[in-house]
Amino acid sequence: MSDRKTFGALLRAARQRAGMRTLADFAAQLQISGIAYSESALQAWETGMRLPDREVLRRVCALLAARTGFETIETLNAVFYNAGYHAVSAEEIAAYFPTLRPNDLAARLPPHPPYRRLIGRDPVLERLVPIHENHKGYAAVTSADSPAYASTMC
Repeated sequence: MSDRKTFGALLRAARQRAGMRTLADFAAQLQISGIAYSESALQAWETGMRLPDREVLRRVCALLAARTGFETIETLNAVFYNAGYHAVSAEEIAAYFPTLRPNDLAARLPPHPPYRRLIGRDPVLERLVPIHENHKGYAAVTSADSPAYASTMC
């Protein structure tokens, strides 16, 4: 399902983030890249009156991504989705959008979680790490207690 107005707004925002303030600037940069479209055609895209085909959209988005118009893969995929196309593939990302990064929560987490101890019992963990009982009956393991535990948390 496509939403042409959202597509146009996302494309306009990417163009402006890429430093192309006017449609004339955008048309000139596209011309340099070998994509010839008039200002009126670009305006029709940004207002949602018309949509480019997928190959043209990919080339336009590659130009915008190279100029930091897109910062994440999710933003890029939102443009494709709202134009009625499927998301970019891993091969397309590697070939045309190598500077883009995912915007997922896991990518923003610290590389080594700051867990100092575990509460409760985990049967899988009990087989791997010797667990010491504290006075309340809960298992408390730290990296200082077991080198094996420290290596599993890295």
